[in-house]
Amino acid sequence: EEIGFGYEDVSKINPRIIYCSLSGFGQSGPYSKWRAFDPVIQAMCGSMAATGEQGGRPVRNAGSFIDTGTGVMLAYSILAALITREKTGKGQRIDISLFESAVSWMNYYIIYYLLTGEIPEKMGTGYKAFFPYGLFETKDRPVYIAAHNEKAWKALCETLDAGYLLEDERFKTNDDRCRHRKELEEELNKILRKMSCDEVLERLTKAEIACGPLLTVADLVDNPHLKEREVFIRVKHPTKNSEVKSVGMPIKFSGIKFKLRYHPPKLGEHSIEILKDLGYSEDEIYRLKEKKIVYFP
Repeated sequence: EEIGFGYEDVSKINPRIIYCSLSGFGQSGPYSKWRAFDPVIQAMCGSMAATGEQGGRPVRNAGSFIDTGTGVMLAYSILAALITREKTGKGQRIDISLFESAVSWMNYYIIYYLLTGEIPEKMGTGYKAFFPYGLFETKDRPVYIAAHNEKAWKALCETLDAGYLLEDERFKTNDDRCRHRKELEEELNKILRKMSCDEVLERLTKAEIACGPLLTVADLVDNPHLKEREVFIRVKHPTKNSEVKSVGMPIKFSGIKFKLRYHPPKLGEHSIEILKDLGYSEDEIYRLKEKKIVYFP
């Protein structure tokens, strides 16, 4: 906008233009000039305050999920604008921010506060509305169990040979189980610690109970399911003189096979081609290199 390429200027030339602005806090409002990074927004949107163990310090979520998620919302908004243009013949300006995207993902916590006047407490790996719903101990590796309704609760007790829990008055309903969360967690951990993670997963998946092991990134790289799904790909890279492993496309198309055509460029690998495209002669390019203004191998 400062150099005359703002939406108002561009749309006069082409009213069908779709002009998208992505920023930390949007194009208006008192924070619009503030700088932002993913963890800054995590702190401001309520996510950090809601994450962690009860009574513990706020915790940052691993991974830049706000950066990534806002990018996905940006793609959705452009697609929606393209569809609208097909109907109306007009383009439009899209204004999207990291802050507002992140706030929209906190909808459960915000709505809970609006309805009750209470700030939801931190629940660690659990969930306030259901129990059992969280990370439990086994003989060798923690496992996440989500028994979110009465059918799943009954199936969990039966598959763990713990029918006596169904008769316990403290655990009769989901509300009861949430009220006596600590006692029930102790009972379940006592049972699960006698079994391996694999045994627990085998029992629970057969009973159609949502569950999964706690995995590290090292576990993911060797995960048999991800291998079969071809989540990881090999890329030739000249700096390694060999293939390196990377993360591929997480979306599967029936008619397209994902393939990474080019490796990430080496430092200065395309400097000459780019400068020539900009109109520089070969002599000028090498003079720029001598002055250490540009670099190429």
